[in-house]
Amino acid sequence: GLVENKLAACINIVPGIVSVASTMLVSSTFSSRYEWKNEIQTDSEVLMVIKSRTSRLDEMTKFVRENHPYEVCEVISTPIQHGNPPYLKWISEVVPEAGDGSITSGTTPA
Repeated sequence: GLVENKLAACINIVPGIVSVASTMLVSSTFSSRYEWKNEIQTDSEVLMVIKSRTSRLDEMTKFVRENHPYEVCEVISTPIQHGNPPYLKWISEVVPEAGDGSITSGTTPA
């Protein structure tokens, strides 16, 4: 996974996400409603908040694409503008910069 391969320090999984892709509200708190290939779809979804480094975004996106059931999965990145310095330091200690020989691609840390 992302944590085991040192692509992420922490992942929060938030159930019950409601996505609204039109003006119609979704009544169920455990579904996402969106248009895909000219049809309205409704699916159960969760939100994953992945704490990592920007330099690992391409590898994280590749991992999610390979493991997500959707043809087009949502992966977006938002920069950390400010944060608790010890927490940010922890992320930088746990997740190595990309390209430094760190563990990735399906191997498990020793």
